[in-house]
Amino acid sequence: MSTFLEFFSLTDPNIRAVVLSCMLLGGTASVVGVFGFLRKKSLVGEAVAHSMLPGIGMAFLISGTREPAILVLGAVVSGWLSIVLMDWISRQKPMKPDLSMAITLTGFFGLGVMLLTHIQRGQYGDHSGLDHYIFGNAAAMTQTDAVTFGGLALFVLIVQLMALKEFTLVSFNRDFAVANGLPTRALDILLNSLNILAIAAGIKAVGLVLMASLLLIPAAASRFWSKRMKQMVVLSAFFGALSGVLGCFISFLSKGMPTGPVIVVVLVTTTAVGILFAPVRGMYARHRRSRSRANRMLAENLAKVLYQKGEKAGNFELYVELGALRQSLNISRKTLLRSVRLAMARGWLIPKMGEVRLTVNGAKVGHKVNRLHRLWEIYMARKAGTPLKYVHQTAEVIEHLLTPEIADEMRRELGLCESFDPKSEIHQRSA
Repeated sequence: MSTFLEFFSLTDPNIRAVVLSCMLLGGTASVVGVFGFLRKKSLVGEAVAHSMLPGIGMAFLISGTREPAILVLGAVVSGWLSIVLMDWISRQKPMKPDLSMAITLTGFFGLGVMLLTHIQRGQYGDHSGLDHYIFGNAAAMTQTDAVTFGGLALFVLIVQLMALKEFTLVSFNRDFAVANGLPTRALDILLNSLNILAIAAGIKAVGLVLMASLLLIPAAASRFWSKRMKQMVVLSAFFGALSGVLGCFISFLSKGMPTGPVIVVVLVTTTAVGILFAPVRGMYARHRRSRSRANRMLAENLAKVLYQKGEKAGNFELYVELGALRQSLNISRKTLLRSVRLAMARGWLIPKMGEVRLTVNGAKVGHKVNRLHRLWEIYMARKAGTPLKYVHQTAEVIEHLLTPEIADEMRRELGLCESFDPKSEIHQRSA
């Protein structure tokens, strides 16, 4: 408990500097990543992050100092050069965008490693700590680093919020943005600039290698939990900021554990939870909807077959043996018993010693499904000229999917009244 209070009270200036910087960095980079995610340019951030290394090395060689502002300036210049180079390479036939990113990333990163090796082996004073920009070392951040990188992250976040509407429009529908007179080229440049600045703000804490995770993962995680753009931006910023705080706390508890990789692991865990358990788009929710739909189809098929047998016998309270139902439905005994249980749970069946019959509600459901089945067969026979024997299989699925609005539209298009007799219509078409 004392450790928890020591950390979250933020009374220690070093802890305060690291936590606030990582929280700002996580929130800012995550919001930038949303627009890259929507524009299908997520991996551009990966290439730009790796391409900043030679800029850091050149800034140190020219200035002879590890002043954060100077190193960030070098990283920004190098990042912009990488974007310009990627754009130029991708316009050269037959180069593709992914190949241009690979060439730029490996070329710039290799040059950066060469420069750092030269600096470490040369007669350059005060070069220790430059390697932290590769893998990150949030614990080594000073208050000067926190002010520089945290201030940069805050600036990027404010600019994004001010231009949120324009960025959203360009990301979703560029043609519509052009038609509305938005300066799309200028907005592209601004988005690229913010992307570069967000990466530069995080290179000391997370490092160039892992920085792309802050751009990609929160945006991907928020997509599972949101339906609207504003929700996605807010959730992405929340996931990024939360991962920054939790990553710092876990690193604080485990002495010697690097903060950057812990932040990334927290982000990946958050995304995994979203993929599995998000209420609308999660795997579990989709599985439940799929299972519910399959259960409904099984129960409706059973009601339909019982209705058809009652229609043929002229008695909708007719008891039918389970064996006859299994033969008509062509399903296993296990599936049949499951269908019976599902239909009984909905109040559609009444059982009696190996036999079942429809209730009043069950007869209504059977009538509805049977009518939709035959309506689809009539529609395909008339509009597509498809023989009925080839339509039956598709009708077995479509009958469960047709909404009342679509069914009414099909009926009107066929010129059928609301009380048409589908049985006689099928008989005429078959003849």
